Amino acid sequence: MTTEIDVSGYDMAETLAKDRRRRSEAALSEGMTELDALLLPLTLAVARLSARMRMAEATQ
Repeated sequence: MTTEIDVSGYDMAETLAKDRRRRSEAALSEGMTELDALLLPLTLAVARLSARMRMAEATQ
């Protein structure tokens, strides 16, 4: 039995950008302590969210 998957919203450019970002974050984490390396993705996500919120507030 095969189920169909809707891929109409699939964006290759977005997927590649996410992969590049993940690879650059992994490269940044090299040479860090284990805890710092584990917290890096969280820190970057919070920074991105904060920037988006500031941009949204500025456009309103």
